Amino acid sequence: MEFQPPQRKALSDSELELALRAINISIAESSALLLEQQKLRTEDEAALESWITRLKADGSAEAVRALRIFVVDLFPAAPKDTKAGMDPIFTSEINTIGIRRPRNRGRGSIFFYIRTIVTSLILALTNLVILSWMATSFLDSVVAVTGGLVAAHAVAFILKTHKLHPLLRSASVFGGLGVYWSSGLILGTVSILYSSGYVIESVALDSGYQFSEFGVDLFVLGLAIFLITQLSSTGFGKVLPGIVLFIGIGWASTNVSYQLPALGSNLSLNALWAAIAIGVTGSLVIVFGQPHEQENPSTLSFSALSSIAFSILALGFLAGVKEPNWQFLYLTAILSLLLLLALSGFDLAGKALGRFAGAAFLIGPVLAGFGDWLLGPILSMLSCATVVIIFDQLSRRSSLHVDSLNNGYGFYSAFQFWSWCALAVAASAGVPQLQQLWFSGLMFSAVEISLISGVLVGIVFGLIRIPIVIGQDRDIKNVESRNEESHNLLGL
Repeated sequence: MEFQPPQRKALSDSELELALRAINISIAESSALLLEQQKLRTEDEAALESWITRLKADGSAEAVRALRIFVVDLFPAAPKDTKAGMDPIFTSEINTIGIRRPRNRGRGSIFFYIRTIVTSLILALTNLVILSWMATSFLDSVVAVTGGLVAAHAVAFILKTHKLHPLLRSASVFGGLGVYWSSGLILGTVSILYSSGYVIESVALDSGYQFSEFGVDLFVLGLAIFLITQLSSTGFGKVLPGIVLFIGIGWASTNVSYQLPALGSNLSLNALWAAIAIGVTGSLVIVFGQPHEQENPSTLSFSALSSIAFSILALGFLAGVKEPNWQFLYLTAILSLLLLLALSGFDLAGKALGRFAGAAFLIGPVLAGFGDWLLGPILSMLSCATVVIIFDQLSRRSSLHVDSLNNGYGFYSAFQFWSWCALAVAASAGVPQLQQLWFSGLMFSAVEISLISGVLVGIVFGLIRIPIVIGQDRDIKNVESRNEESHNLLGL
């Protein structure tokens, strides 16, 4: 079975026009040439129809792949016109995402500094909660903050130096239709991670409820965030995290004692695990917790320095960790993080789909009470997804085919089996009962085992997917080269 389209015999319109304009060609020769080309075009059309019929009758995976590549070649996308779409030509084409216009960050705008400061303060508050939970010393905290935030910005450099949203770009990993499910899954599991930490550590509002272990206060706050973000305008929603942040920090500054502790001389292993926790959480905030913009080394380096400085200064609030007012910082942190997740969904896509994606953050407040069982699988799955996506970006040698990111028939298929298999294996590796089988006898905590197993599973499946990525690159380059060589594939 031949999986390549039949070679065209007739001249294209441009080639025919050049032939007719040739010097010393008579009228009779011109007529003969036109009759010959008409016959050849009829033969080309019949050969192409016969080739398509044979592929449909064959029905194999190779035949379907050849037809899909031919369709993309015959009807190439117009990447500059993302708003006014065409009606689907095939029933398998599902065109539902309206890609938002990309934004470039520049250090010449005052809004860049405002947004960087807001992001740095959110990171500082989040890191403060992590370091308080892990009970690290001041020296360990400084090392963890520096190492973790540098690693987080390095991940952002890989995922945010492109115009498209990282979640939308992950369609090359999870499939053109699978990206919708993976985006909601990532935002929802991140929300569970944040919400579970709040329920475990905070008793700010739960003390008056009979079922405090289920985080009634967090559920109420989640519903409030859902209503505010769904009913408010996009412009107002963008300033909500900053409003909550400045109110919380302003209130804490007047009610919680502040004093930087003395810098010790002992460095322990806690600094490493705190750096990993800060790196994972920080990368989630930087990549998904703010409107997507195309970053560059200059903006990311400034953001990293600002985040490190504010996080170290925030350590002075640890002096008030025993005071009841400390709980308000937990509340401020979780409100800011849930707002950022909701707005991140809006930034992924336009219209109703973006609001639906933003609503995925509600999974966290709803399932926060089950954090003890879900924390391990979530950490393992998120770390695995991050590694697989990074492997995909590093092994890809051609630009992504934008039109294939938004449908189920393009180069990336509807669902990528190995990527979803990786998430399933990583999630199972994080189940506490199964961890004893994976890491029996090793002196690691459940959280550490989840992170290690997720990274290992991600590396294995990232290597498995390299041939798939190479095949996608080859198909895209073949289509692009044929588009350049032929102005009209059929010559019609």
